[in-house]
Amino acid sequence: MSAGRPRLGLALGGGAARGIAHVGVLKVLEEEGIRPDLIVGTSAGALTGVFLAAGVSPARMRAWAEALRWPLLVRPLVSRAGLMSNDRLGRMLERALPARTFDELHLPFACMATDLETAEPVLLCEGDLLSALRASCAIPGLVVPVERDGRLLIDGGVADNVPTAVTRLFGADIVVAVDVNRSYRPQRRPSNMLSILMHCYFALGRAAERVSTQRADLLIAPDVADVGHDQLHRAREIIAAGEQAARAALPELRRLLERAIAATPSRPSAHTARAVCGTRILEEPSEAAA
Repeated sequence: MSAGRPRLGLALGGGAARGIAHVGVLKVLEEEGIRPDLIVGTSAGALTGVFLAAGVSPARMRAWAEALRWPLLVRPLVSRAGLMSNDRLGRMLERALPARTFDELHLPFACMATDLETAEPVLLCEGDLLSALRASCAIPGLVVPVERDGRLLIDGGVADNVPTAVTRLFGADIVVAVDVNRSYRPQRRPSNMLSILMHCYFALGRAAERVSTQRADLLIAPDVADVGHDQLHRAREIIAAGEQAARAALPELRRLLERAIAATPSRPSAHTARAVCGTRILEEPSEAAA
């Protein structure tokens, strides 16, 4: 949006295969000419958000999502720290993304991780992009933690799966949260270690997600109730669910934007506000930067 307009921020939540629904949401926003000014994502939401921040179209995102399969993202690992490594995800992103650092992105972007030792949310917003994305997607117990800047980091969903508060601190006047777990209801009883771990991981975060999404100006919750964590092969119908939810939310989003135009507060731009990684606080820009 142009200067003087309310800044629209997207808070894209994690959800494993259900996170593919974000592609459908972004497709509808693009078709309607609604372009976010900044993006904060967690886990699967970070993976989708970074593509938009890098200038990749939703059409290309869709092709990428439809080709995803778990063996392309993770590999089995003999380690006491986890059952898998997501280094394959890093290599795939290296081929698919035109950016290697946060500074090379077209839009302000941050992703959430969790400090394994302190359980604190870590806002990753500068430096190497690929290690940040891998950390945001390192599901504890399944994927080994990612070491970055002297910290051991795990999936951001542990601390903040739908980062609405961080998105506002990042400079958004209007925060649209996309929660792909809100409707989730497992269709079958978890029957093996992998499915049990995944089910417990998402179940534990559900209450916190509901509190977090209450801070959003608008919540988009795609109906992916029957999509299992591992069902990447259902990408087309997951994307369609994202599109349907976004279209239903369009009237309210337009009303929010119209009301905010006359009431946009004077705040530091997301381009000049410098994030302090490891906290939820954005440092106010210096007078020279303002």
